[in-house]
Amino acid sequence: MCKTPKSYHQGTGYDRYAMEPHAMDWANSPDPYKSYAGLDGVALPEIQNSFDPDLFERDLQAVYAAGRVKKAAANPELEILSKVCLLAGGLTARSRQGDGYFYFRSAPSAGALYPNEIYFAALNSRTFPAGIYHFGVHNRFLTRLREGYFTNELRAALPGLPQDAGGVFVVSGIFFRSAWKYRKRAYRYVLMDAGHLVENLRLAIIAAGYSCRLHHAFDDRKLDRLLGFDVHREGTFCCIGMSGDKAGSVIPEAEPVVLSEKIQAASRVSPAEIVYPEIAGIHEASKIVAASDSTSDSTSDFASGAQSGMMIDHLGISLPDAVLSVPEVPVNTPVLSYSEAVFQRRSKRNFIPKSIENDQLNYLLMLLCRAVGQVDENPDIALSACTGFLVGRVKGIDPGFYLLDPVRQKSGQVFSGNMIEKMASVCLDQAWLKHAAVHFVFMSNLAMLETRWGARGYRYAMLTAGRLGHCLYLGATAMGLGCCGIGALYDNEAQNLLGLNDESALLYLVAVGNTK
Repeated sequence: MCKTPKSYHQGTGYDRYAMEPHAMDWANSPDPYKSYAGLDGVALPEIQNSFDPDLFERDLQAVYAAGRVKKAAANPELEILSKVCLLAGGLTARSRQGDGYFYFRSAPSAGALYPNEIYFAALNSRTFPAGIYHFGVHNRFLTRLREGYFTNELRAALPGLPQDAGGVFVVSGIFFRSAWKYRKRAYRYVLMDAGHLVENLRLAIIAAGYSCRLHHAFDDRKLDRLLGFDVHREGTFCCIGMSGDKAGSVIPEAEPVVLSEKIQAASRVSPAEIVYPEIAGIHEASKIVAASDSTSDSTSDFASGAQSGMMIDHLGISLPDAVLSVPEVPVNTPVLSYSEAVFQRRSKRNFIPKSIENDQLNYLLMLLCRAVGQVDENPDIALSACTGFLVGRVKGIDPGFYLLDPVRQKSGQVFSGNMIEKMASVCLDQAWLKHAAVHFVFMSNLAMLETRWGARGYRYAMLTAGRLGHCLYLGATAMGLGCCGIGALYDNEAQNLLGLNDESALLYLVAVGNTK
């Protein structure tokens, strides 16, 4: 059974000459929406104006910059929660599909399967009923799973949660939604999709004027119990604590009883689910949290800026001495606001062989550097995945393989030559990829993840790759460029093409370029 990052990742790798045939069971396709029959809650206010200047009309670069600033704010009201949930994971558009409609969401998902869910724990609130809620994407309804204050329970599961937290968002994953299509490999996609959703949620909270902190090191079993999961089908992946005040902190707390089997049954999304032992094994093993990660470590290499980044030096490749700074320069093309980028974001594959500007690449690199900033209780987690990029068509930049050092905000060429077409072949021969201007690649040393964090390190790296990939989606959309993430690739071929050592792997690729 796969219980380590290396055993799971290599055990679920694609091989060009050993692909297993798979037929889609359309009769038992998973329900994309989780619902709880018979439970009450709160309807979220409708958003009359999707581009509300009080919340949405902010420059994307400014939202990323604001993420580093501590802000004071009252606990969130229902209208704020409505806007945050819409930006984070709401329905943004629809298109006709057969006799019905397909609904696009603000965060992308592999295969449009949307395996992730959002929950909210209302703490110390004056204006919003305290309790544990589930956000219904399809009906914009907060279903109340528990009523009352559970601050002590949350702090027991999240040791780093600030005393003045106004609320906690939780992002989970329902395994079979992705496994229906991707089988044992699906844990990769559930984690990457969660990373996209987490980044969207983090930015929405910041845009609303709140500070927030990501929490990756938490007690899975306590949180899963509090949220009422069927733990064989659904698991918690990340928590986002948002700022607030201390109102109501002396109110007696409710007794956290075990939720009913009816609530737990909501984690089931298909009548014919398959539990893949590879997914069950790595997820169960990853519930163990390293002792050093249970609290914030202000002396980490990232926080002190003592070195270029823990993962860069362990991939078998290295950042050259001759490096280029990543300037914070405005782009020449018009840039959409943050909210416009969220609502207009789509996965676009119709790339054309046309160069992008140098400052467009620098804009994306600058956003990546900010996305790796101190957004987590343990800053090293954002360095669990290393960022590189393959340049094919960028004005003023020689084609080649480059590494990004987000701590020093510098990049450097590892080796020269246009590798875009070869990488398109590695990505299951998807020929449209060869017309992209840049391929961003997120890599990690799987053995080092195990050494540093145990099996949980795999979560950290995949979530980070998804978070950074979403940063590229928004940045590219803001500049009018196309963007598409790729998780399907021949793993060994990718390792060889990039020159990675035997312990390292390409986790995720995001292509950016001009489109038709």
